[in-house]
Amino acid sequence: ISARDESGNVSPPSRSLLLKTYRNMHLPAVKIFVAVYDSATNTVNIQWQHPYPKVKKIVLYRGTDKDAVMPLPAALNTGALTYKDTRIKRAAVYFYAIRIYLEDGSETMMNLPVGVKTF
Repeated sequence: ISARDESGNVSPPSRSLLLKTYRNMHLPAVKIFVAVYDSATNTVNIQWQHPYPKVKKIVLYRGTDKDAVMPLPAALNTGALTYKDTRIKRAAVYFYAIRIYLEDGSETMMNLPVGVKTF
C-alpha cells in the first residue's frame, strides 16, 4: 500500500501485513482443567493441559461466583501446567478458569469455571 498526499508526494510501498481473523485469533478453551481441594493443606490444586507450544502468558481466574471470576495476581511460568492456590478460606466455594495467550497474538477462550468447595 502506498499513500499520496495533496501535493502529489507518494510514500514508499509498505510491507505486506499478515491479518488474522477472529476465528484464527480465538482458539478453543482449554479442555483439560481440574481443580481439587486438599483439606490437609487447605489449598486448591489446579492442573491443566493444552497443545500449544509457544505460550506467552497463562492467566488463571478465581471467584466466589461462577459468573464473576477475576484474574489471580500470580505470575505463572509459560510452561506451567499446575498451580497451588494457598490464599483460600475454609467453608467456601471457589470457581477457577484459565486463558492462555500465545506468542503469535492468539488466545484461547476462557473455559467454563470449575467449582471447588472447601471445608
